[in-house]
Amino acid sequence: MFSSIIGTNDDDDDHDSVIQMVDSSMSRPLLSFAEDSRCSTPSPTASLVQNAISYTAPSVSEQLDTSRASNTSTIYSAPNLLNGEEQLVAVRQGNQRLLPLTATTTTVAPVQDCIFMFVAAGGCTLCITAILSNLVYYTAVMGMESYFLLNLVLYAPMLPITIFQTLYDGKFDQWIGDSHLTYTFRGIFGYIFLILGTGMVPSVSRNENQLFALSLVSLVIGLASAVLHGILKQMASFIYPQCGRLAAAAAAGMQASALAVLVMSYLSGFGDGSSTQGMRFFYYSIVAMVVVSGGCYWRLLYECAGVSQSMQRKDSYYQLSNIGDGDGDRDSDEISGEEERKLGNGDGEERGASSGLESLLLDQNVNVEILQERDGLTLTSTSPLRTGSFESDHDDYREHEHEREGQESEQADYGHYDAIEGTPQYQQQRYQQQQQQQSPQGMASYISRSSPARQQQQQQPVQSITSPSPNILLSTWELWEKTRPACLVLMITVASSMSVAAWFNRVQSQYYNPNSNINGADVGVSTYSHENFPQILFYTRLVGDLLGRPATLCVCLPQGNRKDKIKLFMSTLITFTVMRLIFVPIFFLYAAENSIIPKNDMAAIGGVFAFAFTSGFFATLSYQMAPLLLSMDDNEEKEGVGSGPMYLPHDDLEARMSNPNLDRQTGLINVCFSMSILMGFALTFLVDTLG
Repeated sequence: MFSSIIGTNDDDDDHDSVIQMVDSSMSRPLLSFAEDSRCSTPSPTASLVQNAISYTAPSVSEQLDTSRASNTSTIYSAPNLLNGEEQLVAVRQGNQRLLPLTATTTTVAPVQDCIFMFVAAGGCTLCITAILSNLVYYTAVMGMESYFLLNLVLYAPMLPITIFQTLYDGKFDQWIGDSHLTYTFRGIFGYIFLILGTGMVPSVSRNENQLFALSLVSLVIGLASAVLHGILKQMASFIYPQCGRLAAAAAAGMQASALAVLVMSYLSGFGDGSSTQGMRFFYYSIVAMVVVSGGCYWRLLYECAGVSQSMQRKDSYYQLSNIGDGDGDRDSDEISGEEERKLGNGDGEERGASSGLESLLLDQNVNVEILQERDGLTLTSTSPLRTGSFESDHDDYREHEHEREGQESEQADYGHYDAIEGTPQYQQQRYQQQQQQQSPQGMASYISRSSPARQQQQQQPVQSITSPSPNILLSTWELWEKTRPACLVLMITVASSMSVAAWFNRVQSQYYNPNSNINGADVGVSTYSHENFPQILFYTRLVGDLLGRPATLCVCLPQGNRKDKIKLFMSTLITFTVMRLIFVPIFFLYAAENSIIPKNDMAAIGGVFAFAFTSGFFATLSYQMAPLLLSMDDNEEKEGVGSGPMYLPHDDLEARMSNPNLDRQTGLINVCFSMSILMGFALTFLVDTLG
């Protein structure tokens, strides 16, 4: 586990700081500094790192200075209240807000978190599964078309809900400023309406005249389930984003509800005919299970440290965006062209768009390298972190830069003598270098200028600032372009699966006897394989889908951010997704009356199981691959983001940094999921219309 430590030098009047990334378990720096080969004197880096490690963060009251301007912020190390570890926080001095900046301390989801997510996700779909599992009862009592209508009203609300969540959930979270509160509110809303709606189902399921009332109650259940579906998928995306466990637990839980429904259907004896016996026991037992699921959702939010840290990280991004975008901070037009050039923003005529954290750090006059490390861009070197009011610090900074540029210009005139020892120019250059290394500020500036990475950045200052980053907020179109392969896989998979599922009540058994009735009276032929056969197919589909989702944990997903590996994986996934579509026309031909395909119950069950298994498998893979598509780099894969000892590996940086596009991407995928359900129903309706 990592912690961000800031070392300070009490003898420095400017209170300059150097951010170090330190392995707290080994007490050693993760970043090493390149020393100039021309310098024979020992570098003071080791002592400075030791100061950073042993540095004790001051209290919040010591850091806050209300006499300063309200737009002043201080970034320093403070204990994490959840686990006692150090974490980097930003304090807004005007209103004394403490903003944690760390990601979760581990990239692997604990088993407890996965269990809570599994049970909470099961409650999300439990009520829908309970209603649709009784397709035999509703077909017998309310007609053949009732099952398709119930599918439609239960799943149709998901599309507008997911669109609303994608557009406004992030804005609502930013406005409230407390993700724990907003996700608690949405969870309470969803589970309460699921409980109320499911409790009303027995009262509106008695006869065919109550189909409209049952549809209205089912609509309420569908709305509540859609809300829970969206927030659970969002949480699975930004909590432990580098681990697929939580996403698999959420997906598996949503399908595992079928097992609980199957058990309660067996115990109650309801659903295998037109009798209402056991109906209330069945649905009230489902209500009790939803209550348990709601309790697990509550514990997931408030008892899991990783979830709490991810919520804090999400809030930090929004709050720092508010600081950078307004709240009394200086406007972008107040920054002169010279300041823009100092910060590497090109010619100073236009200031490029930046994230909220970038704006905060620019306003605090933090060097470019610190900006890149904290905002998830390429980490190149350490540099002084300046605190205090912007005006006084910036004057010192400008004076220092003018002096340094003058020295470099003077040295350039004697450049061809630099390698000759004993010349006056060489002695003057060595003296200036030694003077710069006597203070932490000078040492950091010297290291920054002397490193090859820094020299390369000086040649291309604009690229180093505006290079793509997973933490830059993407537009909706850019987000779609990156996520499109995963959305395509999901839409093909879900649309085909729902079109088949909505047709189960029309599939006849090989033992079909038109002289038998729903109550079991027959003329010598058992009705078990006729009246109950659609229900067997229903549970076969759910079990196959359930087993397919955790099977994705056996797949080795592409590691790192290499584009060719991810593209190859997605191309293969799309190919297999399209190949499985051959089952859809075969199934409709098999289910048709007077079909040319001979009836065979075992073949039908096996085909539905295999089709459902691939549905769950491919759908879950699309959710797991989506975050990797955001981090996909066009460059060739390297050991780290760059070369040399001044870089952290990309996966380590990404694991620590919050990606503000993850929840928006999940919302986009959920919209595609909802649209694919309606596409599947549209295909079913088309087949029904054509006969």
